Amino acid sequence: LKIHLINNDFKSIESLYQLEHRLAILFYNTSDLNSALNYSQQVEENLTILVNNDLDNFLFKEDFLWNQLLLAQLFINKKEIDLSSEHLHKANELINQFNSPENKDSTTQNKRIAKANIYLLQFQAQVMMLNNQQKSAHIAITEATELFKEHLSIDNDLALYARITLTKASITNTLNNTDSALMHTELTTIKTLLENH
Repeated sequence: LKIHLINNDFKSIESLYQLEHRLAILFYNTSDLNSALNYSQQVEENLTILVNNDLDNFLFKEDFLWNQLLLAQLFINKKEIDLSSEHLHKANELINQFNSPENKDSTTQNKRIAKANIYLLQFQAQVMMLNNQQKSAHIAITEATELFKEHLSIDNDLALYARITLTKASITNTLNNTDSALMHTELTTIKTLLENH
């Protein structure tokens, strides 16, 4: 299903992509990955128009970044590694732009970009696992964990911490030289945190 605009002005395109993004998230959360993918691709088209029209608009670029991460996750779920990698590359380019010295304005903005970078690293680790690159995946998820500890907190971002820890557990399980007792302790801690949250 495609939503059509009556007016083709930029404000209408902005409203449309926001609606499409909400629909994409809704369908993703209900496990309708095909509909989520359809709406995410429409968001990408509309945000591309808006970003190209206003290259200095941080909010459009940040929404484009998060949409690229959603597209990457959708393609990971479908085990379409090349397409997922393509969207991860676009997301990484945007994160690098945001992390340049001239773009570092506020702590809040930096935390949001750090969070996006953590998701990026987690998704990269998942793609590496699909490519049987366990050691590289372990490096990526370890970097995601360190970035989390540097910029975020378990109290405020428990769900993300649980995601990266579960990804790390999955990777650790495939490596023979890792401490499974330590991983078991981390998983038990997360279980307790989730139950008490």
